[in-house]
Amino acid sequence: MIALAAQRASTFTKAFPLLRDRRSFQYLLIIFAFLIFLFFTWSHLLPQSFPRLSQQKSSAEILGAISNGTLGFQEVFALALPDRRDRSQPLIHAATATNINVTVLNAVRDKEIPEETWPQSWNAGSHQVGELGCLVSHVRTWNKIISHNINTALILESDADWDLRLRSQLAQLPPAIDAIVDFPFYMPSLRSSKPSDKLLDNPSSVTQVEPYGLNWDIIWMGHCGSNAEGQARIYSYNDTTAPQAEKEFFFDVGLFGDQHKYGTRGVFQFARTTCSTGYAISNRGAHKLVKYFQETNENLDIELSRACSSHADMTCLGVWPQFFTNAPSASSIDHSGEGDTAPGSTDGEGVQYKPGPALQFSARVNAFGIMDDGWGPEDWVPEWDTMWGDDNGTWAMLPLNKTYLIERGEMTI
Repeated sequence: MIALAAQRASTFTKAFPLLRDRRSFQYLLIIFAFLIFLFFTWSHLLPQSFPRLSQQKSSAEILGAISNGTLGFQEVFALALPDRRDRSQPLIHAATATNINVTVLNAVRDKEIPEETWPQSWNAGSHQVGELGCLVSHVRTWNKIISHNINTALILESDADWDLRLRSQLAQLPPAIDAIVDFPFYMPSLRSSKPSDKLLDNPSSVTQVEPYGLNWDIIWMGHCGSNAEGQARIYSYNDTTAPQAEKEFFFDVGLFGDQHKYGTRGVFQFARTTCSTGYAISNRGAHKLVKYFQETNENLDIELSRACSSHADMTCLGVWPQFFTNAPSASSIDHSGEGDTAPGSTDGEGVQYKPGPALQFSARVNAFGIMDDGWGPEDWVPEWDTMWGDDNGTWAMLPLNKTYLIERGEMTI
């Protein structure tokens, strides 16, 4: 038996001559141990680096997560001045009618902010009253997200409005987000993707389904215009709830004509966006923005857009047409005046429920009918009657779920 074992060992070493040399054998052991180390390291880190890969969520899981009370985010926050019931009350009723759990946070006025806490370089003389309070209110919300270890949050301003079909609209976002920030094109930092130690104390926060993933910092969902200039990847998908050409809303700029087909929505890394009506923010995005906003002399939306476009570590996505628009109302920022006088319903105390533009079925306008009279979809009051996909043959759509590369103003598949 011993002789047979020796014979086999001799045959083995002849086949692998390196094993005859003691030093070479040691090197091989070191290399083997290193490969084992790499295997276990990457098997642990890869799911944290690319959360989307580790989850492998089904469509049913995504729909289930988005159908919850916070639209698939961990929290939904709305910022409102305590005495501006004319803005916050319609928002709360719209949220109630659409089963959205909104946590209303008190915004602050300029005079309530100690000067020593202002952003560095802030020059009050170059700003209208109310602009500092707006900026600081958002920064305080980001700090809340950090201190409470919130993975993702949707932040709305008090004049935000949305379509009653919001959940079905959002259900199409996850594949679009994946197409823009998937791992062959985007490498997140391990530090920002890794959950904190405090977060690990709350298993439900770690294991919850993240339908939108975590490989982004900002998803700008409500704005007054957003575009992707120069070269950008744009994921376009059919959406029958998207506004028609004459109903789209922007006072800055939307996607350029050769980047957008009516009846579709596009998701892209933006070059410029205005208005902060509604945006999603991740925990890592909050960390970055709190740092970048320590020194600024720009209004909130301008500085937020600038941070996204000028910092290479920021991953900021825009959606066009947007999901949230600002309903006309009096503003607490001086230069905005008293807002538009768009038609809308009025409650018994004189609070007006005006629709946001580019929304066919305004949540604000339909709130009382849904809550008090039990309206179903057949009862909803539309802002316009025509629907995409009518039999008039005017719905010229792109193929479903395509990623387009915009290069020098030309659309290519």
